[in-house]
Amino acid sequence: SYQSTASAPAVLYSDPTPPSPSQPPSQYNPLEHYVPCLAPSCNKHYTSSLLGPTFYLPQQPHQLVRKKAFCVKCANQELRLANHKVKQTFESMRQNAGRKTLGQIAVEFELWKEQFHQDRALEAKALIASQKKKVLKIAGSINNQKEKTPATPAPTNNDKNDESWDWRYTPRPCTRKDCKSQWYSPFDNKLYFLYHTSRPSGLIPLPTLCPRCAKTDVEAAEERMEGRKNEGTMWEQWCEEVRRDREMEVEFWEKAQERLVREEG
Repeated sequence: SYQSTASAPAVLYSDPTPPSPSQPPSQYNPLEHYVPCLAPSCNKHYTSSLLGPTFYLPQQPHQLVRKKAFCVKCANQELRLANHKVKQTFESMRQNAGRKTLGQIAVEFELWKEQFHQDRALEAKALIASQKKKVLKIAGSINNQKEKTPATPAPTNNDKNDESWDWRYTPRPCTRKDCKSQWYSPFDNKLYFLYHTSRPSGLIPLPTLCPRCAKTDVEAAEERMEGRKNEGTMWEQWCEEVRRDREMEVEFWEKAQERLVREEG
């Protein structure tokens, strides 16, 4: 459900060696990796690293720009609607011109379009600010470091007015005992598909484990599933229990990760 429309083939998990985090935690900037789309009713994530250099430049025919806080699909859709509004506004001005000359209509239209550009720029600025508040761990964005907040399976954008910091976009430690690997983020450009793509078994690597431990863990689970495949209908029921247990495991260990991430700040 998180796969962006601007995505590369999800083949990272098939590599013999799992990918490593892009940067050390101290250098990791969540805004340079997969971030949530803030368009209403959209729960996709996207990364600007996959977009071309002209994606956010003014576009013909009215020099409007796509909104940076939207995924590719939503940004393109919003731009089409904006261009349609410009066209409709011009047609309305022309049809209701009365005794106005074409020159007068053109001047009024250009003034309206200038204001439209300014309004869109303000909207885009507000969206970017909201996105920063959501993904960046900055002073004042953490409500209460010692407060125990319930963890949910994955971040969603259901409440677009919620501008509180979501810790999940910040690098986190592996929860496997004695693992000393570098802190990582499941939304890292290099790791996103590892943690958000279902494997042929239907399992997804646990986001509470570092890439290496997550790969080892999911392969062990698949091996257990394969070993009981001859149990018929009982096997399918058992596999479903495995999936539910893994979801509960994520919920439990994400609480521990959240506490450590908040305390680190």
